[in-house]
Amino acid sequence: KVAMAEHAARMAGEKLVGLPPAIAAAAMADSTRWLLPGLTRDYGRWVDEVLAQQSREPRRVVGALSSEVLAKLAAKQIIPASGAITVDQGEITHMQRQTKQKAGKTLDLIDIKRIPELLAAPEAVLFDKKDSHLVYVFPASGDPRKGKLVVIIDSPAKTMIPGGGRLVVKTNSVVTSGLVPLQALKDANIYERLDGNGDLGALT
Repeated sequence: KVAMAEHAARMAGEKLVGLPPAIAAAAMADSTRWLLPGLTRDYGRWVDEVLAQQSREPRRVVGALSSEVLAKLAAKQIIPASGAITVDQGEITHMQRQTKQKAGKTLDLIDIKRIPELLAAPEAVLFDKKDSHLVYVFPASGDPRKGKLVVIIDSPAKTMIPGGGRLVVKTNSVVTSGLVPLQALKDANIYERLDGNGDLGALT
């Protein structure tokens, strides 16, 4: 039953890529309670396979932009092609390589394997005014600093298609992660808060 639930969650997540962004946001919000646990477990297993060089799947869907984020982006004349958020194998291996090479400066593997949960309930979603990227902020495991996931809007991503082969689509891709002091995220000249329930204090 657990395997079936994880497979169903993965398939539901994959469908987010092709849905209009507003519908993908609503679908994720409406199904978080049953979808998120299975999606996170399935994704965590995929991370293990990627790090063991045993996965042929190039990327996974790990969440969706919220309705609030979509509305704030639309006000800036930014209309994402997809509501889905994805992460690819290369970024997973890069995160883990950073963890080994730069101890204390990057996310713990525990958090890397929890990315769907972190994206679903961030303390804040910030808009990077310089690069037009999204920054998801969350409490880091075992560290007083904040964890962050940087998401590029409308980034090309490869997806598997029925019958074999791959198709390049646009999704919103997690491209980097890290640990940062809270104060570094509070510069109003750089960041604008779009969503999130966490108390980061006022941007200054």
